[in-house]
Amino acid sequence: MLEFRNFVINPGYFSTQIITSDKSDTIEFELSEKFIPNNDLIAVALSTLCGTQYKNIYMDLLVSTEALEGIKKFTQANVTVKGENLSPPTYKNRTNNIILNFSGGFDSLAALCIMPDNTKLVSIDFGHWFIAEQKFFAKFAPYTVKTNFRQLKYDKASWTFKGIASILYSEHLGGGLNTFGTILEATPYNFISYQRINKTGIVQPFNLVGLTDVKFTHGLTEVGTAMVLSHYKPELINDSLQSLSKPGSEKRYRKQLLTSIVSKKFNKNIFIELTDKPISQVDFGTNFALDFLALYELKHVSLSEVNATVINIPQEVIALVNRLSLNFYEKLNTNFLDGVPKGYRAEFLAKLSCAKIYPYNEQDWQEYREVILLLSKYHENLAKIIQ
Repeated sequence: MLEFRNFVINPGYFSTQIITSDKSDTIEFELSEKFIPNNDLIAVALSTLCGTQYKNIYMDLLVSTEALEGIKKFTQANVTVKGENLSPPTYKNRTNNIILNFSGGFDSLAALCIMPDNTKLVSIDFGHWFIAEQKFFAKFAPYTVKTNFRQLKYDKASWTFKGIASILYSEHLGGGLNTFGTILEATPYNFISYQRINKTGIVQPFNLVGLTDVKFTHGLTEVGTAMVLSHYKPELINDSLQSLSKPGSEKRYRKQLLTSIVSKKFNKNIFIELTDKPISQVDFGTNFALDFLALYELKHVSLSEVNATVINIPQEVIALVNRLSLNFYEKLNTNFLDGVPKGYRAEFLAKLSCAKIYPYNEQDWQEYREVILLLSKYHENLAKIIQ
């Protein structure tokens, strides 16, 4: 059982007591703008902290019947509320402004570079160990939500907590389209066939508040986002690197290595404060994203440099790297082009072209398939997806 009780709701702020079988905490949400989100928006935002981990959920709020039924579907739980508002929600009557969930990291910063100029930025200030991230994204003056739920470890149920700010600000910003800086290798699920890709834009629970998912960065790898930044925001790369992870971390070293490769290959003069190699490494076959990127790294740097993050790389992987060009890592996978609204597509492709990023050609698709087929031998989830 999960309960949300004792709500305090004021302009620009709300809090609630969250009660589980083994603990109780007060979670707070402070908005940079002084307005009160609709109760439905609050309820949907809180549902991201539930995921599908609970059989019974109670929210001490008046919520519309439509939102309640949607939350039940998203959480797959028996959800009850203080009362139901039978009037149809009005907060979906809005324009189609685009909201970007913005952390200031490489991928969301690259997304900003290739998205329309009128994109609305929303960010979450998680406090504590995320202070460096907050200091960097604050430079872009996003609409923010400051909260303590991550410090209290209520971020484990679903990845969708990362979109809480876009949910709470959706009506205020007239948002109809919603996106994250998600890249190709973020999940094996992105490697399903074109025919099976979700082209509806419906992603729970964001659809409950009238937000349609759009995909500006899904077709890019981490190499691609580094190329975008090296063209559009080279002066911000070092600050972004410092904000996203600690020196000596795998993430920091990997992004530093990829940026260095891009800088050298495309004759960019990018300043980076180098960090030490990570203390620990992972075996090949453990982390899909790291393995996927390791192939590109192997193409351009020594095995010892790649072994700083990924070790025990099979000989058949090295042989494949030696045989292929792997240029598709630097290009756009057009399987996700339908996820870019038609009215923005030409501008999107033009911006990528300026950064020397072009759609896959037939050789790229062939190499892409060979790489995925080989990686599927080491990653069961990928093998199931591409069957």
